[in-house]
Amino acid sequence: MTQANTAPLGFEVEPLDSALGARIHGIDLRTPLTSEVSQGLRDTLYEYQVLFFRDQPLSDQQHLALAQNFGTPNLYPVNEMLGIHEPLEFVEDGPGKKPVAAAWHTDVTWLQDPPKIGILAAQIMPAEGGDTMWCSLYSVYDALSREMRERIQNLTVAHAAGPGFVELVIKRFGDEFVARFEELYGSGSRHPLIRNHEVVGRPLVYLAGGFMDHIEGQDIDSGRRLLKELMSIADDPVHQIRWKWAVDDLAIWDERSTMHRVDTSHWPEPRRMRRCTIS
Repeated sequence: MTQANTAPLGFEVEPLDSALGARIHGIDLRTPLTSEVSQGLRDTLYEYQVLFFRDQPLSDQQHLALAQNFGTPNLYPVNEMLGIHEPLEFVEDGPGKKPVAAAWHTDVTWLQDPPKIGILAAQIMPAEGGDTMWCSLYSVYDALSREMRERIQNLTVAHAAGPGFVELVIKRFGDEFVARFEELYGSGSRHPLIRNHEVVGRPLVYLAGGFMDHIEGQDIDSGRRLLKELMSIADDPVHQIRWKWAVDDLAIWDERSTMHRVDTSHWPEPRRMRRCTIS
């Protein structure tokens, strides 16, 4: 394991032996952060893409207070349609509910302005499984040949919630709700396939798993084959990190430069996570 950085940030940074990720030591996220520490965490996040913290038993309000150091917590679109104006979400599964998010994705890219940062806290964890993996989209870009970079440099991808997502919404809320959802979000969004991170300036392949519907201006099937090829590159563990959760662990990640997915092998053992995203 790489030696922790003891620079005067108000915390210690331990880079992890992977394409992305660092563990943060020496900080209690339940207490208000000074502006210097807050800025230090943001800078460290942009450098390592995902930060991990052990033993952080935050309350709901402390979770939200932490999120405000990174921006404005936003409402999940489905919750907002239901009149729920609480930015926190609870992602849970168990004997009566199958887990979701098993496939690689970046959150709600079918919005024109998707979340920029995510914060996830472990509340109930199984004895085995339930890990979360993150993939560095910088690392994926760096792995591309020059020919592939030139081929995809100016392409735009149409993002949509997709039939799998809509099917879940139908099962939970019914056809009338889905009709409203389609009216609001059915047109999806458009994002460049290659983009520079708006803060870091580093190029990345903006992949989002099943939320990528097709490449604009290309035959549907050939465009989807190209997206599948890029996703197969991202699926190489060399671009990834896996985090084995313990109760009260917390992760903060850069939504713009990563994808993530859950190892669902724990099911049907219960797993409960509290999260919010920041726009």
